[in-house]
Amino acid sequence: MEARNPQVLSQRLSPQEIRTRKFKRSIGGYSAEEVSEFLDKIAAAWDKVQRQEREMIERNQALTEENVRLKAREGDAAKQKEKILSEVEEIKAEALRQAEKVLVETQERAREIRARTESWLEEILSRVEETERQKKSFVTALRSALGSHLELLDQETERETEPLAARLHEVLRATPGGDSPRSSY
Repeated sequence: MEARNPQVLSQRLSPQEIRTRKFKRSIGGYSAEEVSEFLDKIAAAWDKVQRQEREMIERNQALTEENVRLKAREGDAAKQKEKILSEVEEIKAEALRQAEKVLVETQERAREIRARTESWLEEILSRVEETERQKKSFVTALRSALGSHLELLDQETERETEPLAARLHEVLRATPGGDSPRSSY
């Protein structure tokens, strides 16, 4: 038997050849009818073997073709996977770039806001300090004015306790040209 080509195995002998095979007759040979019946059975069995063999060969070819298709799809799937992974890496890289850009912009805006806030606070503190200075100045001026007025009130109160004649005498002495009130009469 030849094992190189699987189709050759059952093709060497067909069921028809088995049925139509003629043997030489000899004296005392086999019964032709029994041999013929036996060959018919063998031919039927051989026909079944050939059908099964053809089915197996066809199935093997179909599976081989399916295997080739699946390997091609596997290669395509691997390429698709590689492409997707590459795209994922690009997306990640772009996302990182965008995140870095947003972070830098956010930090810059935060610095600007902080600078404006610090400037505003400095202005407010300057105004508060100016208001405090003005308040101190006002309180000092008010104390001085109140002190002067209190002194005048104290002097006035002392005069009120003096007799009226003594006060009048003092006023006259303070006027020019008269030492005493009696000389002018």
